[in-house]
Amino acid sequence: TGIPARALRGSPLSDFSVAERLSWAASRETFRQEDKAYSLLGIFDINMPLIYSEGKEKAMNRLREEIDKASKGFKREDFSVTFSLSDVFDVEHFVARETSPPWRDKLEFDLKTPICTSTQQSTHIVACYLFCHTVIPPAALQRHRLLQTELAEIHKALSCDGSRSTVILHCLGGIGKTQLAAAYAKRHKDSYSAIFWLNIKDEDSLKQSFVKVAKQILREHPSALQLSNVDTKENLGDVVDAVKAWLSLPNNTRWLMIYDNYDNPKLPGKTDPAAVDIRKYLPESYQGSIIITTRSSHVKNGHVIYVRKLEEVRDSLEILSNASRRKGLVDDPDAIKLAEKELQ
Repeated sequence: TGIPARALRGSPLSDFSVAERLSWAASRETFRQEDKAYSLLGIFDINMPLIYSEGKEKAMNRLREEIDKASKGFKREDFSVTFSLSDVFDVEHFVARETSPPWRDKLEFDLKTPICTSTQQSTHIVACYLFCHTVIPPAALQRHRLLQTELAEIHKALSCDGSRSTVILHCLGGIGKTQLAAAYAKRHKDSYSAIFWLNIKDEDSLKQSFVKVAKQILREHPSALQLSNVDTKENLGDVVDAVKAWLSLPNNTRWLMIYDNYDNPKLPGKTDPAAVDIRKYLPESYQGSIIITTRSSHVKNGHVIYVRKLEEVRDSLEILSNASRRKGLVDDPDAIKLAEKELQ
């Protein structure tokens, strides 16, 4: 189990950190998935209702909230910030990690519609038959499966006990790393108290992103001591430090920071004045979750996921068509020949 001998010999469990106590059940196998969380209730001396239909993830989220409430009077809500992806640049023009309508609805179809009358039942059965016998294009199915695999890998790498976890999404431009990060944020937004998006293509853009983050926090937490006395129009360095301090507060462990476009990292021996050292912009406390998107193979300060390029000519042309806003490329013979050459 990995439980220290002194804990088994009667040392107070409060002497062990939350992260360490959560790790004691990390390798435990349970008959019911929710018991992975429920088995820790006694270890943390807390109580909460047992809901055996909620699944492991929701059970663990409730457990963390109860731990937060029991620890120094903090609640998860003390750090909650409304989820928004309004600062994601041009994400709607990428299709590499997205299944196009109407196939997306079919791939995520769930027969949970309530049936009340025999007429409604017959209509529902016919609709389901027609829907489920629709042929999905192989390219759309491939994109969907690839998206699910990548999202699952990100989630696994970021599923931790509250200590710092970092994922690096690496690929060339236009393949879909930004969209993949956005898709993960939307799917798992309820797992985090706050999600912040930062553009790290250069230091000026990054500092402006921190200003936006500071304003987001202040809108919902106007009395946050770290930020309330900072002028967001003057010294941007102070704004960065204030946001980092807020993210480093005890029990503020359930945030997600997404550093997008980290394509020019500062490297040893390189003197590029435009290069960015991301370490200066990471919260000091070893907590929270981080996603970094980059084209650079030199960024390795986390779990690296190599985002796969598309293997279908049509997928590549859809990306080019959407990004350039040029219609008709998908059926353009010259464009098809060029895409086929690039994919060889």
